Amino acid sequence: VLNGLDVNPQDFIPLSDIKKHGTRIFEKDRKPIFVTCGARGIVSIDASGITEIPGIQLLKKLDTVDAGDTTISALALCLASGTDIEDVIHEAEILGYADLFEGGIQGSVGDINKYSKKLVIEKIIKENKLTGNELVVFGDGPIEIKECLKSNGIAIGIASDEVRRYGLNQEKRSRLIRSGAQILIPDFSQTNRLLKLLFNL
Repeated sequence: VLNGLDVNPQDFIPLSDIKKHGTRIFEKDRKPIFVTCGARGIVSIDASGITEIPGIQLLKKLDTVDAGDTTISALALCLASGTDIEDVIHEAEILGYADLFEGGIQGSVGDINKYSKKLVIEKIIKENKLTGNELVVFGDGPIEIKECLKSNGIAIGIASDEVRRYGLNQEKRSRLIRSGAQILIPDFSQTNRLLKLLFNL
């Protein structure tokens, strides 16, 4: 069953139908949708629109058991903040984003030996067995950017202007550039372009 429609396992579903039905599902609760399409790749649907991530051609046979679980784990998000953990969770819940962070929500516990952005990044890498650019860190401060680069991840600086609520904050921009951020964005309004850049589409 696809969005209330009967579909047989052997049926070929056009991408146009996947996008149409995926959009309907997204519009119900406005949460990001990821549809795995086998050799055709993945279709993602969120508030910024629809993005197609093409599949990678494989020349040999591959066991596809647990392919879906592998995809979900690869897309796991983790929220780490210097704010007290209770406040971080509360804010995420109020904004309706708490359930998006399958990788967990991390916050300050008042002890730098138990919590720091360095420790969080190391934990994410270890638990998810990540290497190099499999790690992508978004942040508006120099600490997470530098720690990401130490692990050979992709560091994306968010130079948002929290007063005007649009455009770049030039002071943040300069600070993030000095920290080594590889990509700078003012916000997530250009999600599709960012995904294309990250996945070399």
